Amino acid sequence: MTEDEINARILLLNNPFIKGWMDRQLVSSYEDFIQILYRDLENVLSKVQERKQIYGNASEDEITMFIVDLLQEKDYWAVHDEKLGGHVDIIVRRRETNYLWAAEAKRDKGAGWIEDGFRQLTQRYSTGAENQDRGCILVYVQGKSAKRILQNWRTHLETLAKGDDFEELTISDCLVKKDLAFLSKHSHESSGRTYHVRHLAVGLYHKPTV
Repeated sequence: MTEDEINARILLLNNPFIKGWMDRQLVSSYEDFIQILYRDLENVLSKVQERKQIYGNASEDEITMFIVDLLQEKDYWAVHDEKLGGHVDIIVRRRETNYLWAAEAKRDKGAGWIEDGFRQLTQRYSTGAENQDRGCILVYVQGKSAKRILQNWRTHLETLAKGDDFEELTISDCLVKKDLAFLSKHSHESSGRTYHVRHLAVGLYHKPTV
């Protein structure tokens, strides 16, 4: 290999698009798959939020389909409304493996509405099996203060931890995105394994005064 070829390869590896594509292709474990997926999801959600003038009044399906389109552009096997114990908002799989990640999306219609999504994700859609024990709640906040809406949901979820519906439910901070995300885990009622959920707020409020 010539020096020019080596330099060309170095330049390619330093290109974020090429590096991201290679990271996704070279995934060697479910943990890697999830870590890279969440990194890419953050970029996708940033694009959604940058279009708040479009999605500030959009339906859950319209926002979710845009997210799925952006994930597909990154070469994910991402599907909206796939039937898996019911109609799941987002399913992401890795080709030629049993890796699976599911997300349920809800607009900010109150903590009870988001709870419905959490129950759908954890009790209806997910298997909780090996390589399928990660999921996500996406809260589309079209009103003011995504931080406050997510905190209200977290407080509500903490009350559920005192009941019997979600065995061993614990809640913790998300170190990657503290204000607009948090984590939960509990014993999956089907598999008995620990099921991990990341709860993410997507700020879409757009009512400018000028």
